[in-house]
Amino acid sequence: MAKKFNYKKWFLVSILIWFVSSVWTFITCGWLFNGIYRIQPVIWRSPEQISSFSSIIGSNLIGLVTAMIIVSVFLLIKKQIPYSKWRRGVVYGALLWLIGPFIFIAALPFFMTIAVEVIAYWLINYLVIYMILGAIIGAFYR
Repeated sequence: MAKKFNYKKWFLVSILIWFVSSVWTFITCGWLFNGIYRIQPVIWRSPEQISSFSSIIGSNLIGLVTAMIIVSVFLLIKKQIPYSKWRRGVVYGALLWLIGPFIFIAALPFFMTIAVEVIAYWLINYLVIYMILGAIIGAFYR
């Protein structure tokens, strides 16, 4: 008999990885490495625009939907990923990074004027956070 899908667990894990991702982004991009966004050319919105109500709501809704999709895809393919527990999640996170942020961010210099340092920072930052998020998902879904 097939296991019943646990929507409550799926939603709670999605909320958790959305929260961890938001905190990570705030710590790395908003504080620890925010100097990266002062490298020329400056194309970023002002801090006031970024922290406006509509920007905060919009970016968090996108983040939550993204978290739900990430958890859903993991549940669909987890049996095909090697290892188990959090290690499986780390592999999943690295795979997500390869087919998502890596491809998109690596192509940015061909379409816009953006500092190479920003590109390198984003690629490393996204790899780390996707592996952390994957480890969390893997730990919850053994």
